Amino acid sequence: MTRQPHDQFAKQCLEELLSPLGKVEVSREVVDEVRQVDILFFRSIFTNIR
Repeated sequence: MTRQPHDQFAKQCLEELLSPLGKVEVSREVVDEVRQVDILFFRSIFTNIR
């Protein structure tokens, strides 16, 4: 859940920047103790960064 407008803007920017490189999930709960992360990124193995 986003509390500030700039937080939502930052998430959208990161999603746009990272999506060509791999899978991006915004506001996802992670297992440990119940927590939520703002951005979760999985780099695509087919993307070459130079």
